Amino acid sequence: MKTRTFKGDSVHALMRQARTELGENVVLLNTIERGLRDVEIEIAVLDESTGSVDYDAPPEVSLSTLADLYRESDIPTALAMNGVNADIRGFCMPYLKQVSGDSEELARALSATIRFDGSLPFASRTVAVVGPPGAGKTTTIAKLTARLQVALGIRVGLVAADTHRVGTDFHLGAFARLLGVPLATLDSSVAFDKRIPEAVSRLEESDLIFVDTPGVAPDDTVQFDYLAQLLSACIESEKLLTLAAPTNEFDLGACAQTFCRLGCSRAIITKIDESGFLGPALNVVHGSELPLAFFATGRRVPEDVEPASARRLAWMLMRRMH
Repeated sequence: MKTRTFKGDSVHALMRQARTELGENVVLLNTIERGLRDVEIEIAVLDESTGSVDYDAPPEVSLSTLADLYRESDIPTALAMNGVNADIRGFCMPYLKQVSGDSEELARALSATIRFDGSLPFASRTVAVVGPPGAGKTTTIAKLTARLQVALGIRVGLVAADTHRVGTDFHLGAFARLLGVPLATLDSSVAFDKRIPEAVSRLEESDLIFVDTPGVAPDDTVQFDYLAQLLSACIESEKLLTLAAPTNEFDLGACAQTFCRLGCSRAIITKIDESGFLGPALNVVHGSELPLAFFATGRRVPEDVEPASARRLAWMLMRRMH
């Protein structure tokens, strides 16, 4: 693999210089900033016969260069800068007609690599949203509820099953009042594993019911057993896994491995607005083999939720950075 080093005052200018001198078949390998306007980049020249390059180590770059870089990033650079792992990049490369393609080119590659399923309404009448604490389960439920009511006219009910955190019932209850939907809480006098079905039975006029579950850390076996028992009678309910984009890949992987034991059918990437990098969450979703269902891109209800698609993901990977 041929490499070249360029020195100058901005990544943007150096990438333009590299393409002028070496052609479009170049990829950024590394960036070093020594001062405000003292930048060095290492460039790889792709093998024109195979279009391949070694991506074992994604380049590291400070946030101050990202906006400059992303104005002219090629697909391999965009994927590497987002922390997308070598497996996904390797799957995508054969589907790219040209390495320096745009987001539409990347979308075609992603659609052949990652499964997407943002179908609505859900296959089951009862949908439990699961995940670790702080993953955005309650807000995501509120967004989906509002979307379904407006777009499809579906009558939605809510079950507050998170009794661990103080104020959670109030939070979900506030959304229920705002959206004009019924809310059922768990009855402690009912047998533990029957509490959710009993709450669901009180929402018989609802076409669809979302269950807001307790957040559980992946290494908390006691609380996970509690959640598993709570959901044990919800055999026919669909379970959606929420993964927060700002979380590191190790913790996201532990979450997916833990919660998939509950029979999760799809994944939601939340808090995308709070992270500059989609790679960690995307790597975990791909490794779990769960289809991507939705993207939660902000705090607004109901605006900031959308069905996941290869085209939208490609746009985020090529454009979205802090």
